[in-house]
Amino acid sequence: MSEFTSIDLSQLSAPSVVEVLSYDTILEEMKTALAVELGTREWDMPSEPIVKLLEISAYRELIIRQRVNEAAKQTMLAYASGTTLDHEVARFGVERLDGETDEQLRFRGQLALEGFSTAGPEGAYIFHALSASSFVKGVSIEAPKFGYADLSAELQAQLAPDVIVLKVLDDVGLVDPQPGNVAVNLLSRDGNGVASTDLVNVVDSHLEHEDVRPVTDIPVVRSVEILEYQIDADLYFYDGPDKTVVLAEAISAVQSYVSEQHQNGKSIEISAIYASLHRTGVKRVDLRSPVAPIECTKRQAAYCTAINIADGDANE
Repeated sequence: MSEFTSIDLSQLSAPSVVEVLSYDTILEEMKTALAVELGTREWDMPSEPIVKLLEISAYRELIIRQRVNEAAKQTMLAYASGTTLDHEVARFGVERLDGETDEQLRFRGQLALEGFSTAGPEGAYIFHALSASSFVKGVSIEAPKFGYADLSAELQAQLAPDVIVLKVLDDVGLVDPQPGNVAVNLLSRDGNGVASTDLVNVVDSHLEHEDVRPVTDIPVVRSVEILEYQIDADLYFYDGPDKTVVLAEAISAVQSYVSEQHQNGKSIEISAIYASLHRTGVKRVDLRSPVAPIECTKRQAAYCTAINIADGDANE
């Protein structure tokens, strides 16, 4: 969603409130309890009606306890979905936008506390920009940096005593950076990620609300620059299972990687492409493109225009 550091909810360990369930364990506990009551276990034969009854009871208890597990998870932001997620984020004053997925809404809910501030902190700007439209896929925030200019004594004497002269240390890509500027870099969900003029205007208008923008800030909303690339490689396989299955798995893995990296400031690493393609059963990967990492700044995003993965053995 952005380069703003936040907890990756998908990487959290399963909460301890969620039980690890086993039908066999539940059935054995029921059999043990019945054996204690009856003082014998001679009835414990698969064909006995009482065993069949215990099996049915154990299965129904498993379903009930699993339902309790699911209900417990739905009270947590990391697991809630659908209308339950709507209620979960409503506690922070967040409403689902038209077309917004659970993943998008969950991330905005996670940023909601940042949004209680006006759009001063980085997280607050990201929250408000994402809240402007469900077509905003990613947001990154930059501000130009200034320092005191070194003036000669002669030039300093010509200035009023209270005049301060600044020099630009980092313009963050702005043509005429001014103190108070905040660059809001947008990645769109449409196409390769270039934010349209309409989307830029929607976000800009949203950030101009007096309860959003600090009076000292001057937001400059713009699209990220898209760095397009292709992945072109041949895979060579060990003898064994159907190589088409391995090839499909490799393509799926690299597709997942490029999709995940289509975000503000996320670079494309050659080592990661090799790791995605080197599935079990792959002997060698000949990667022709890209030939070098694609480094992205916060105002850039990498977009893969094509993935061409072929069976190198077939060409020999």
